[in-house]
Amino acid sequence: YEKKIDDESSYLISARHSYVGLILGKVAEKQGDFDLTVVPEFTDFTAIYHRKISPKENFKWVTVASRDSLGFLLKEPLKTDPAFRGNFVNETLFYRLIPQWSKELTTDSKINLSLAIGQDQIKVDAGEQFFKLKSNVVSTRGSWEKTWWSEDSSSYKTQWGFDNYYTQARATVKLPVTRDEGGVRDPFSSGETRETDVTGKSKNLGIFFKNDFTFQKTSYLPSLRLDSWSDTQEKMISPRFAIKHKYSEDLELKLASGLYYQPPEPVETDETFGNPEIKSPK
Repeated sequence: YEKKIDDESSYLISARHSYVGLILGKVAEKQGDFDLTVVPEFTDFTAIYHRKISPKENFKWVTVASRDSLGFLLKEPLKTDPAFRGNFVNETLFYRLIPQWSKELTTDSKINLSLAIGQDQIKVDAGEQFFKLKSNVVSTRGSWEKTWWSEDSSSYKTQWGFDNYYTQARATVKLPVTRDEGGVRDPFSSGETRETDVTGKSKNLGIFFKNDFTFQKTSYLPSLRLDSWSDTQEKMISPRFAIKHKYSEDLELKLASGLYYQPPEPVETDETFGNPEIKSPK
């Protein structure tokens, strides 16, 4: 639902809820030979408030929330992994409150700032085996955009910016330890069960520099990013490059390549389940 409040402000509200789980649940009740009863469910909510403070200044408040769950009842253990049978629940939940502010400094430059505050929750419960994670999240992002020259169908633009991601998390885990080298994971039934309760904080800071050289229908997009992650005590430089070509009004072709890093998952750096000396995959 979207509505205009006045000439300077408006709001939007959107929500979704799944019904697939309800249908499958009814089918499973009537089918006694169902070996696997699956009950997926998701709920999403979005609310946006926008206000034009002045002809060159805008404010936006975004609220997003989501809950996804998957539960099933195995009447017989899985042939590939006898450890899985009985009740099982997998639930993911998050919400964010995101105020955003932007302002045109001149006709060819603009700044953007945003803040996000929220929480992430993950729950995997299989009776005596479980994984529960709750993370409080604060992130910020800012950028300065500048058009240095623009003539006919050609232009040169740059963007400098930063993003910061801070989390305070607690995880309680009781699961078998398995190995997954080469993308093949050992069955849970073959692993030794271990239990741990971990609290921790992490800070990820990134600085980026983007360029956009456009000549007629082709754009060249070199960029550079510097990341610093507290969990692995790493500082990484990531060069990237992309080309975009506007083939027609309805078709644009893009080719991109570069170096990308990803922080290890918390369980991968834990002393009980992983390796505190692990480095980020790239």
